Formats: sequence, structure tokens, C-alpha cells
Amino acid sequence: MKRVQKNILGISGLAIVAAMTAFAAILPVPEVSATTSLTDTLTVRVVEAVPNIDISTTAQKVVTEEVYPYDLTYEFAQSVYTMLEYTDADGEKHVYEGLEAFVDADYDFGEKSLVVDLKEVHHFDDGYLVGYGDYTIVAKAIALDGTPYYDYLDFTWIPVEGKLLDSEDPIVEVTAMGYNVDAVKVVTRDGVQVGYATRSYLQNISDGLIALNLDEVGCQETLYLYAYEDDVLLYNKPYVLTTTCPEIPDTGAPDTGGLFQNLNISKEDYLVTGLIIFFILGIVGFGIVARNKRTTNKKRR
Repeated sequence: MKRVQKNILGISGLAIVAAMTAFAAILPVPEVSATTSLTDTLTVRVVEAVPNIDISTTAQKVVTEEVYPYDLTYEFAQSVYTMLEYTDADGEKHVYEGLEAFVDADYDFGEKSLVVDLKEVHHFDDGYLVGYGDYTIVAKAIALDGTPYYDYLDFTWIPVEGKLLDSEDPIVEVTAMGYNVDAVKVVTRDGVQVGYATRSYLQNISDGLIALNLDEVGCQETLYLYAYEDDVLLYNKPYVLTTTCPEIPDTGAPDTGGLFQNLNISKEDYLVTGLIIFFILGIVGFGIVARNKRTTNKKRR
């Protein structure tokens, strides 16, 4: 009887263990549940790349040519534009929009080699005629959200430039001239003309050299090189030149010989000084003689 009861208990225990195992098998795994919940609530935010734009040139900052080259590089831009700003002689700024426009920059890296022809840009939006002066090329990159990013390039367009040559006679060499320059003048700060030449003379006769008359001009004098077309001044901000002072050789102090050879004392100085010393010694000697004479007379008494 006891054996039968043990068998029944054993079978019942196995049945309970099997049932618990089966129930555990159908329960969800805790780790899997947590992972699934985290994945369902994860949000990924894509940050837009910031556009970059750079404008540069191999040309000089001061130019006489009417065509000005520049290079443009950009990246992460939806569109790219360039504009031209001009500052006139009165200091007023004028803007010309529409030099170049790349409406679709493919949101990628790109580079362009461009030029601005100042003769072809006849008028700005406000009707102001383009002329010689100070310019700024403005490069603008537009991001996807419409935010603009800028870079700038400054240069000055002048009609003529030159340099003073190192020589005994003052000479200006005209190194560059604008396409419409007929003549050039060199004047002082007071407006005195010290040099003049026509385009034909500079190109065919003098090889670009202008002799200056600086008889009335001192050293370190500022000179101004102006350009004219049909006797009309092209640009009222001239190219600036500066005369230099000639070097004066150091002759040193006169050789007076002896102990005083290194002193800068002339013969006239020696003569005057000697007379003064002789006069002083004469007065002192006369006083001593007079005093001795009085002393002798007292002793005799």
C-alpha cells in the first residue's frame, strides 16, 4: 500500500514539474521584452551640415585691368550667389546683384574659376555708373533652411600705377595703365605739376618713363599720379608716390690734431676761446700785481 502511494506521489511530482516547465516556456523573456520596448521608442535626429564658402584670387589687391579673376569653393550649400559692391568717391556703397548664380549646388562640394568684367557691369540696380574705385565681391551660400553664409574679397581698380626709380634724376616709371587712359600727370600735395606724359609718348618714345621736375620739391614729398581721358580726370583717388631724401655722406669732425683731434672745434672757435682766456688771465694777473704792490707799501711804513 505504501509503495502504491509513493508511486502516485512520484508521478504527481513529475506532472507538476512538467506543467511548470511548460508554463515557463510560454512566458516572454524579460531581456527580449526590454530590448523591444527600447527599440520602439528610439528617435534618430539628423543634423544638417553647415554650408561653407570661400572666395580667393591670385590677382593683386590693386589692379588696373578691367577683368578681375577669382576662385570660389563651396560645400553643403543648396544655392550659391555672388554680388559686387562698389564704394564711390563720396563713400557711398552701391550693390550689383547677379554676377553669378548657381541655383542648384547639389548640396555637395564644388569649385568655380570666375571673372568679373568691370566694363560689362555698366550699371548697378540704382542706376549708378560703374567706375574706378574700391570693390568687394560678396559670395553667399544658402543652406537648406534658408540661412545665408558669406565670404568677401576686396580689391581696388585704378586707371594707372607707377613707381619712383632710384636714380640721380627723379623719374617715374608707369608700370600699368587702364584701357582708356590718354595721359597721366604727376602733381604735389599743393597741386603743382611736376610731370606729364601722353599715352603715345609713354608707349612709343620714353618706354614708360616720365622725367620729373622736383626743383621746388623737398625730400619725403608725397606725389600723386593721376590718369586722364580726353583731359577728364578718371579717378580722384590717385596712385601715391613718395620721394626719398638723398643720403648725405658723413664727413666726420675736422682733423685738428693732437689731443683735440676728435672734437668738432673749428679754428675760429680756437681763436675766440684763446682771446677770452687771455683776457681773463690778464685781469687776474693785474689784480695780483696790484695787491702785491699794496702789501709792499704797508711793510715800508
